[in-house]
Amino acid sequence: MTALDPPTFPLPARYEYAGKTLAGGQGKVYVCRDKNLERQVAIKALHAIGNVAVILKEIAAHGKVKSKHVVELYEVLADASGTPYALVLEYVPGDSLQDIANLPPSFEKRLRLLYQIACGLCDIHDAQVIHRDVKPDNMKVDEDGVLKLFDMGISNLDSTTAVTTFAAGTPVYRAPELHGPPPLPVSCAADIYAFGVVAWHVLNSGKFPGPLFEVPPQSSGVPLPSLQIVVAELGAHAAILDRTLEVKPTDRPTAEDVRRALAELLTRGKRRGVFAYGSRTWELVVVNRVTQISLGALGTLSVAYNGLRFVVRAVAGDIYINNRVAAVGDELPESCVLTFGAPAFAGNRAFVAFNASQPEIVI
Repeated sequence: MTALDPPTFPLPARYEYAGKTLAGGQGKVYVCRDKNLERQVAIKALHAIGNVAVILKEIAAHGKVKSKHVVELYEVLADASGTPYALVLEYVPGDSLQDIANLPPSFEKRLRLLYQIACGLCDIHDAQVIHRDVKPDNMKVDEDGVLKLFDMGISNLDSTTAVTTFAAGTPVYRAPELHGPPPLPVSCAADIYAFGVVAWHVLNSGKFPGPLFEVPPQSSGVPLPSLQIVVAELGAHAAILDRTLEVKPTDRPTAEDVRRALAELLTRGKRRGVFAYGSRTWELVVVNRVTQISLGALGTLSVAYNGLRFVVRAVAGDIYINNRVAAVGDELPESCVLTFGAPAFAGNRAFVAFNASQPEIVI
């Protein structure tokens, strides 16, 4: 951060330089006050003002992506000919996640940071955009606790056909497929790899296993340790975070896969399962508790809640889950119909509705 380094380009009258300049890889960000709306904004200009293509790419990326986890583009500053020279962006004060001191001490709060990053990547990838510079330096948490991703100056705007002639980005966060002679294929999987490195940064306080620093990463063949070794609380869910760092892009999960897994972890033990049959209801909310639904001669079904899912423990009689024969070990869908009685029972069969709540993750 550099103080008293005002913009060298003209500021519209509504903006007033606030005396703070942030240095970035591609340019400078000037913290200014919007006098009309009484708020601080970040005005970003490139080192080379004439590099219009980079600004246009970032404008286009913001135009496609709408997300609470991506900083908002307020305005484009252009000269008399209409050529853009700076962007007016949402300003998030404070230091980035690169500063270890910014990381919360508890596992759950760190997990919430990763969940928000995954949510932001879901929104970016749903818009067919590849961020390409996912790293802690490009993430901040606002005063409401909402994590924001920023700096989309090197993003690719069509994730279905993207290639690059220049493997930009910070080396340790750069996926293995982005090391080599151009042109290089780029996919959303490159962002997922970077997310996996960010997960080590967040969960292990910035300490990375050695193979991530190799060029290309993991080229020695030495396997990466599982994140579960350093964060036991992840349990079996460590596997999906480990898969984000697979060398082959096609072996990595999607952002939605990661978001869903982290949501499961954050709501562990907080779900509620309800069975309803006529005026009768059964509720299952306590972890490791078993609920038994018995409908006489039609059959009996026992279901347990393991803190993450609702699992069939015992089946007596002909019972079906959405017309599929129920078996021990089956997981009940979030919403389904349990049919008691074989088809031969015809009109005497019983239908039990099951619904499982998915608690909202409050950021």
